[in-house]
Amino acid sequence: MGATRCFNIHGDLAILRLPADYPTERVTSKVKSAVVLARDLQITKLLVIAPSLTAALSAAEQGWSNKDWISAAADDLRIVLVGRRELIGPSMRGVHCFPSEEEAIVWLQVRGL
Repeated sequence: MGATRCFNIHGDLAILRLPADYPTERVTSKVKSAVVLARDLQITKLLVIAPSLTAALSAAEQGWSNKDWISAAADDLRIVLVGRRELIGPSMRGVHCFPSEEEAIVWLQVRGL
């Protein structure tokens, strides 16, 4: 699936919407690509909707994805994930998690850059 097929822009908000059957092991690399694309386009907010994340990322995956996403995002991009809060471990600092898309968007509108 190409980045543009699941990546949409609405003003200063980019949305990465992965299908429910998207392989969990590929989510982290897809998010990194979305982070890079959002920064290239000078987008300040990224909403990640990844329903295939039904199991917690391992500590190694959390550490890798956090370092990767945060280093790619720098200080000018807010990253929000829609999913169960328990899927985000303590090593995922800087990535905010909300149970619904609506709550995530409200937080981005209020707390975003």
